[in-house]
Amino acid sequence: VEAKNIEGPVNLDTSYGSVNCRNITADNITVKSSSGSITAEIIKGSAQLTTSYGSITCADISDGDIKLKTSSGKIKLSNASFGDCDAHTSYGSIISDGLKGKFIKLHSDSGSINLTESSADTTSLTTSYGGITCRQITTNDITARSGSGNLDIACSESTPAQIVADLVTSYGNIDFAAPSSFTGQVDLSTSYGSIRTNRPITINGDISKKELKGTIGEGNGKLHLQTGSGSINLQ
Repeated sequence: VEAKNIEGPVNLDTSYGSVNCRNITADNITVKSSSGSITAEIIKGSAQLTTSYGSITCADISDGDIKLKTSSGKIKLSNASFGDCDAHTSYGSIISDGLKGKFIKLHSDSGSINLTESSADTTSLTTSYGGITCRQITTNDITARSGSGNLDIACSESTPAQIVADLVTSYGNIDFAAPSSFTGQVDLSTSYGSIRTNRPITINGDISKKELKGTIGEGNGKLHLQTGSGSINLQ
């Protein structure tokens, strides 16, 4: 199925086969495939793209919310501006760059998540099995959770000094680069591994190799980094 150069509501549904959309302007764009990949480019309006089996690739989407879901396949999203963005794959990786909106939610039941050059008030990244890598992200509040995988996250210098970050992995290392201006509470813990930081932290309570609690400056930011088995590096 192909749909190009359309102005007005779009609702595409195929039981078997790929769907390609390009240059569509509408309040709502809905695409469903029971078995096949979905590609969407130059879309203006709220987009809901769903496939039971296949990948989803999107680029240059604006002026609405974005909802992407595949039961088995990778998701790739680039150069998008939106209110809310919700991308979910049951089996596959998520690769995204150039995202800007109020809320970013990326979830994989089994696969890695990569996010580059994003900006959002709230960012939520979760995977049951796989690593999470972020570069040049700007956000007020970030949650990143992995059942088994490393968390490697670097904030941009445009990130607010009082960011709230909650990073948890059951098995894996955590590397987190907070904005240099960060001020607030710090809570780092590992059951098996080491903790390293070059930040000037005022320690609260006892000093331990497995746990570090304290403050940086006098702000209201919060950093919670926790791994069941792995090392933590706060930069």
